[in-house]
Amino acid sequence: MPLDGTAQVSQGQQGTQIDSGPVERPTGEETAEGDTVLPSEMEADSELTDQERDLVTKAVEELSGSEFAERERAASALMELGKKAIPEMQRAMEASDDAETRLRINEVIRQLAEGDMQARIQAFLAGQDVQFTGWPIIQRFLGNSATIRELFVEIMQQHPHLGEAMEGTTRDRAIALEKTLASVLPKLNTIRDEPNRADLFSLLLVALDPEVPLPAAHEQSILRLCQRRLVTEVRRDNNLTGPFTALMNRWLLRASESNREEVLLVGMEMDLSASLPLAISTVEEVDSIDVIATAFQAISKFGGPQQVSIIEPFLTDTRVVGAPVITDDPTLTQLGDLSMIVIAMLLNVSLEEFGLGGIETHPARGFLLPGKVFTESPSEQRQKCLSKIVALVSGDPAEVEANSPDTTDPATPPTPTPNAEE
Repeated sequence: MPLDGTAQVSQGQQGTQIDSGPVERPTGEETAEGDTVLPSEMEADSELTDQERDLVTKAVEELSGSEFAERERAASALMELGKKAIPEMQRAMEASDDAETRLRINEVIRQLAEGDMQARIQAFLAGQDVQFTGWPIIQRFLGNSATIRELFVEIMQQHPHLGEAMEGTTRDRAIALEKTLASVLPKLNTIRDEPNRADLFSLLLVALDPEVPLPAAHEQSILRLCQRRLVTEVRRDNNLTGPFTALMNRWLLRASESNREEVLLVGMEMDLSASLPLAISTVEEVDSIDVIATAFQAISKFGGPQQVSIIEPFLTDTRVVGAPVITDDPTLTQLGDLSMIVIAMLLNVSLEEFGLGGIETHPARGFLLPGKVFTESPSEQRQKCLSKIVALVSGDPAEVEANSPDTTDPATPPTPTPNAEE
């Protein structure tokens, strides 16, 4: 199952796997014993000559010497040989029984790896074709601008598990999500260390796999990040706002019912197109009156005439919106009142024409939820508006005209009809 229209995935015993071809690994890892185990990209570019192999053997022996100067000369000799000496050093390290010698060899390997990695990063940032784990997949989702490359390096350095997980299975990505959350949550709970864009994008990238379970902490973290200046800065960046919006749209569709109202509000504020399908599913699946009211707002903003049939069943819904207690006050806003507002907006007709002139439209939320819609003779006005809405939907213009509110100012005399004979 593809994560999008480009990246292909295959099904294995451990879950979904993204198929992107062979890739290289960006950094070395340490075993439980502290030994650096290097991925294939850090191995030698060429074989050692016999003379160089003898030099490695001699230098490794000198690393266990008692004199500091002797050990320093040996380390310098190995560093001069460069990364092509790493495989031979690893074999020597594995064969050594002396813990101190193993530690010194490992330190030389680490320095070689870090030096090579920095060179590779600089080449990558300069736009050269340097492959890192996860880059082929992440590039498909985010693009290949200089800003995106900088972001990828930040992700690779701060969340090194993510790249390999993107090239791995669903299980790998689920584990990566746990590690990312473990890194980000402390930042959200302290003022000393603010979350950054690498944290934000890492959380969203892992969620691209629809089979990765998203814990409540993940959704809450995204919502909290959306309240911070970080997201405002990302959205203002012309190189990041497009990829960020695409990732947020994918995340939005996985919103839980427990946070549905807040997620819909975020979607409307950020003008995310996925707010519409999420709102539609909310109306069809959720029972909470206030959550449905928020979904109505999203539908009024993003929807059109084709969504009218979704709202119609609520036209006679008398449940009160936002009421803290059970009440019989007929002037309070009912779901049916909101459905009439939404249908009028979806059909792009004047709210005043339906006696809804007091409703305030809003650029982010479609319209603001009113405390009361029909304040005078509510039952009569509600029924009159309902009849007109039903007639509008059914396409009966005569009935619409018959139920139109009287907007004539009684203090203003009617304009006389011109006499044809005159």
